[in-house]
Amino acid sequence: GSDGDGSAVLVAVLVEPGRTDVTRELLGAAARLAHGVTASSAAGHVRTGHTRTGHVRTGHVVAVVAEPPALELLAASGADEVLVLSGASSASVDLVEQDVAAGFSQWAVEHSPRLVLAPATCWGREVASRSAVRLAAGLVGDALEVELVDGQLCGTKPACGSSQLATVSVRSTVQIATVRPGVMIAPAPREVVHEVPVSTLSLAPRRRVTITSRWCDDDLEALVRAPVVVGVGAAVSPDHYDEVRLLATLLGGELGATRRVTDNGWLPRSRQIGITGRSIAPRLYVALGTSGKPNHLIGVRRAGTVLAVNADPTAPVFAGCDVGIVGDWHDVVGALAEQLSR
Repeated sequence: GSDGDGSAVLVAVLVEPGRTDVTRELLGAAARLAHGVTASSAAGHVRTGHTRTGHVRTGHVVAVVAEPPALELLAASGADEVLVLSGASSASVDLVEQDVAAGFSQWAVEHSPRLVLAPATCWGREVASRSAVRLAAGLVGDALEVELVDGQLCGTKPACGSSQLATVSVRSTVQIATVRPGVMIAPAPREVVHEVPVSTLSLAPRRRVTITSRWCDDDLEALVRAPVVVGVGAAVSPDHYDEVRLLATLLGGELGATRRVTDNGWLPRSRQIGITGRSIAPRLYVALGTSGKPNHLIGVRRAGTVLAVNADPTAPVFAGCDVGIVGDWHDVVGALAEQLSR
């Protein structure tokens, strides 16, 4: 593709190891943005987010990986080329965030990508911010949506205590955004008609950080993948979580929570939904015993349907849901579970 002056337009995606779902989301968004960059003069702007668009584009998407690449997945998700940072194919070399940022920045200086997308995770935020400093690039952090307006990357993110959304634009030569996992719909896999070229960049890890072990207290992608999420607030005692889990299981879903719940240690942080937690897009979100503060509800703004259950008819959650039930959550969950079990 070209950007009007005949030069190829590159959109790079920083791929976090082990995060398949968000990788598919970012590559799909990158493919749409790559098309939008080269067509911006004619089409005005291209938005990525809840609307799924086709795969036809004239730009070029490069997946930057720090682990042995799953080429078929990357290509089917939107990558036209794969850059492997050296050491990723060797179990004895573990590249940390500063290494990935240094390697990507070295490549970017030579190849001049227009847009760079990274996941808004601990890994993605560090790699993107380090890269932004090295490249003197503008960065939109924690975006809920990204779009192109007149060739400039714009990201929509919460503002004013999460009560409003603000659009932030980037005007630097290289434009970077970190995007929250789960806020964009991953496109259906495209047909791969040719082999994706792979290049390798050799790095000398700085070894400031030594990873001695890795562990995780939960499946980080559980809420992103779930078609149904049942969210519990502080009004639901952890003594009754088995009842709520039964409902979630009957619905084929997962258990989520508000910040107060995770602050109390009742559920892992990975289950927290909202401005300081996860943004999700299930078909159905069931809110149990939550007041409905904007900080929480902004995390389910992409949900297909929101069902709220609260004993207080004046609870703010009823202003942000599609279906509301005024009643004790325990009675409602029991009745729903009984009906679903039949």
